[in-house]
This record gives sequence, C-alpha cells and structure tokens, in this order.
Amino acid sequence: MDLFYRCKKTKSTLLKFEQFSAYLIEHEIDVGKSKPKQADMRYVECLDITDKTQHNNNIEKIFYFQHIDKVVLYEQGMIFVRIYSAKTMVEDYAIKCSGVILAIEYLQNKNAIAVSLSDRTIKFFDATAAKTKIIRWLHVPSTQKCLTYVEDKGVLFSAGVDGAIFAWNMNKLFSNEFTEQLAARS
Repeated sequence: MDLFYRCKKTKSTLLKFEQFSAYLIEHEIDVGKSKPKQADMRYVECLDITDKTQHNNNIEKIFYFQHIDKVVLYEQGMIFVRIYSAKTMVEDYAIKCSGVILAIEYLQNKNAIAVSLSDRTIKFFDATAAKTKIIRWLHVPSTQKCLTYVEDKGVLFSAGVDGAIFAWNMNKLFSNEFTEQLAARS
C-alpha cells in the first residue's frame, strides 16, 4: 500500500490504527481490491421469509437456535416466548411463563430452552416442537438479567440485578438424582 511505502521511505513515525482506518474511510478504499470503490449499503428485504405476526410491544431479543432450526423471540415486558420456524417465520408455538421474561438461552445437549423470569426463577422448557413442558427450574436469589451456556463445561452462567454472577451446574440439575430429590421435597 502506498501509505505504508511513504511512511517507510521518509522514516516517519508509524501510523496509529485510528489514523490508518480514518484514511481508508476518508478515501473510500476497499481493502480487498486494488481499485477504490464506494461501498453500497442498501437495505434489501428478503420477501420469502417475513414475520407477519402483530407484536404488542417492542421485540426485546431475537435468537436463532441452529440445532433446532428455530427463531426464538420475546417482547419487552411480556410473558410469552414465541418460537418460529426459521424457514418460514411462521409461529410454531408460544410458551407462556409465570413472570416477565428477562433472558433466554438454548442448552443444546439438554434440548432445553432456559428462560429467566421476573419471579426469580430460571425455568427450563422442552425444546422439541409444540411442547411447552417445564422440565426443570431453579429458584434464584435475585432476578437474573443475563444467561449464557457453556456446553463443554455443562455450566449455565447468569447475572443478577444485584451484580452477582452465578454458575449453575446443568449436568447435576439434569441428573436423575436431582429429579428424585426434587420429587422427595414435593
């Protein structure tokens, strides 16, 4: 690149990343090609897959779970998780929850959808089509606004509004021993 060549030839100070990127943007240089080209950032809607559902509130989050080929979303302040076919964007089913939805995560090896709720629980729903069965749940010390699952560790991390981060052992939670203990308490 000409910019580096001049820098090297004059033995001036090396450019900072911000200066170099500003130069590229200013001169509209497409790094992958030799000719400068203006970037085309037009909006193109995919007409084959469009959500025709009327939503009552703003959509808070949308996820694509590749392993079950589903798009999962929830609306701000709502108690329904909506599950769509990824190919058609037609709603397959909705999961009604016991509180306002705060976070969602998919646990692939458990075939479960984890949902953090305002009632200070994390509920785990069967991710197979058209079932809204709760298969596990956790009572948590505070409302959990974030969830992320690390499959190879078998750990679901959650972060509460009180600033605490929790690591939940999903292998233990989904074990037969835990189910038996839960049944004994009931």
